Amino acid sequence: MRIRRSLVVLGGLLFLAGCQALIARFILPREGIRPEEWKVDIERNVSFVTSDSVKLVADVYHPRTGARTPTVLVRIPFSNTFRNGLGADAVGHFWASRGYTAVIQGTRGRYKSGGSHYPLLHERQDGIETLRWLARQPWFDGRLGMWGGSAFGYTQWAIADQTDPGPRALLIQIASTRFGEMFHPGGAFSLESALFWAVRSRGTIDRDPVFEELERGFNGFPLVEADDRAGGDVGFFNDWARHQPDDEYWRAIDGVGRARDLKAPVLLMAGWYDPFLPTQLADWHTVRAEAAPHAANASRLIIGPWTHADPVTFPDGTTAGDYRPASLAPSIPWFDHHLLGRPLEESLAAPVRIYVMGDNVWRNEHEWPLARAQYTSLYLSSSSPANSAEGKGRLTPEPPLREQVPDTFVYDPRHPV
Repeated sequence: MRIRRSLVVLGGLLFLAGCQALIARFILPREGIRPEEWKVDIERNVSFVTSDSVKLVADVYHPRTGARTPTVLVRIPFSNTFRNGLGADAVGHFWASRGYTAVIQGTRGRYKSGGSHYPLLHERQDGIETLRWLARQPWFDGRLGMWGGSAFGYTQWAIADQTDPGPRALLIQIASTRFGEMFHPGGAFSLESALFWAVRSRGTIDRDPVFEELERGFNGFPLVEADDRAGGDVGFFNDWARHQPDDEYWRAIDGVGRARDLKAPVLLMAGWYDPFLPTQLADWHTVRAEAAPHAANASRLIIGPWTHADPVTFPDGTTAGDYRPASLAPSIPWFDHHLLGRPLEESLAAPVRIYVMGDNVWRNEHEWPLARAQYTSLYLSSSSPANSAEGKGRLTPEPPLREQVPDTFVYDPRHPV
């Protein structure tokens, strides 16, 4: 019986080790990263209680150095699944083995933290209280970096104006200070983005929605009931659908002037096909023009061949590589420079680094938009009706002639494209 039990335990450990290795292979960068230096000790379920009585829980990954170390804080809005736990362990080990204490904390209602999940609403106050909790920890040496994308990129913007304690370096991917504006590109409500998020995160466990659910939500009216048609009422979706980007609701979430009030250098990672790109580029412009000089001058912008946390597939079926390793790779040289005082690597020396689509190469630049860019006006034109897939519509550098007859089509909001 003891032998059988030992074999079961051994088999479980081997399975777990195999899963960890597989997850690490897909999410961790393997080239150009300085080698591991320390063994890692993991402190599970470390918690504190917020001022409104919610327990926020973190796993803490310590390098076995015997000394206080800089810290990397990640506040994740994901549910506590086996896969997410393995991913958190891989990322925590990635930083801790290179000399950083990694704190991976669930936002309220997510991962291992208590409270009710409502995206974005509580992150400023919970983030500030987390900073105060960090300052009391015996292993914290005062140097703090933060990392994350999308909703947990937002957790960084929410406290980017904090000092003593506060972050000394931020790495924010595919997120901006303007979630309300992201949800209203050109003023129209982004139903696809909002409904996908709502269906995915409406329960206690995140799950990717199936197309049929989303299709039921898209195909019907009123818009505010899209979540009900997709499977159930979601309070935060109703709020997103009812509020305009500049009203009191979104100001409470997005704040006012957060890019301007930045107190530490930020590395912004954006994707050419990500819905946050316009507002993220607006943040970049504000940071460079209006933030404190020490933060503005040291900030960096990377725009890569990515959608929202996924690579773009080129016409020949290839990609430029997985997004997740690409999002982690700059964190070591970025934190090494700003938290450890090491020289900044050449890959981060230029203020702007862009992936040139079509040429499919990376290129360093001094600013964005490019000062040398030449803008060209293009006009809609046709030699016959252009109002169908078989039409002869063109974009031309010459404006249409006055005598040209305009093409028309009937707009049906039930078939908007």
